[in-house]
Order: sequence, then C-alpha cells, then structure tokens
Amino acid sequence: MIIEEDFVYSARQNKGNEKELDRLEIAKEWCETRRAAGSICYDEVNSQRRYVRFTTPTLNSLIPESTEKLSPWKTKNFYFYEITNYKGEFFVQLYFYCQNLTKEMKDAFVRLSDICGLGDLAKGYKLYFKSTAFQNNDDDTKEVVSSQLDSIFEEIRAFETNASEK
Repeated sequence: MIIEEDFVYSARQNKGNEKELDRLEIAKEWCETRRAAGSICYDEVNSQRRYVRFTTPTLNSLIPESTEKLSPWKTKNFYFYEITNYKGEFFVQLYFYCQNLTKEMKDAFVRLSDICGLGDLAKGYKLYFKSTAFQNNDDDTKEVVSSQLDSIFEEIRAFETNASEK
C-alpha cells in the first residue's frame, strides 16, 4: 500500500502546539525595564488582563495627585497610559478620569486639554493621546514587540515635551 502525503495539510502551521505571542506579557517586562531605568512609573497591580498601565515622571510633575479621593483605579493619580492589544492592533492610549477632581487637578486637566485641542472635560474618562497602532503579525517576536514599544515611547516623549513647553 502506498501512502500519499497531503501537501496542503502538511504545509499548514500547527498552531495548537505553538504558544501564541503574548504582547501584554512582553509589555510588562518592557515596563519593568523602563521602571528600573526611571523613565516610567509602573506597578503591575494597576494592570489588568487587557491593559498594562503606567505613568511617567513628566506627566506626574504636571498633573497633581488627589489628596481627597481615589480614582476608579484606586490610585491618587487620575490618569494612566494603557498599553493594549485590541482587534489585532498594539498601541498605547492615555486616559484621564475627569470626575471627583481637586481644583488643582481640574485646572491641570483643563490646561492639558486646551494644549491638546480636546475641548471640554468629559463626565468620565477622556482620551488625551493615542499612539501609532501596530498591526499584529504572525511572525512578530519579543524583540519586534519591544521595538514597537520603544517607538511608541518616543511618541509619548514628544507628546509630553509639547505639553511641558506649553
């Protein structure tokens, strides 16, 4: 008996045995490295399954913390940069929570909103920044994802430099 090989079947990738690239786990490692270098403030407890959250020393110096209430994230700061991988895109967004603000926080939020041309404060969360979105590719590696985060971080630095100068 002769067995013929099914070339279409054998050429398929076996995804069942391969571990899918976990971009958010790589993002956590990237954050730990950046935290150790002092370029971000990061505590994994603020991250969830869908978001890896961090703040920066620059924005922390521009936006006061609350002395009265905690944010919905249970933090004294009312903003986070969020690394996310959503619908095949990998990007960073900056959200502020715009309720229960102290006067100093509200003034800073309004000033930053004016600088960014974003209009009035929202009644809840407000998006202040969104980075370039990188498409997920099957051949992405840890190095590629780390490089994407480095590129995004340069966008964040440019955004914060603009805000600081104004």
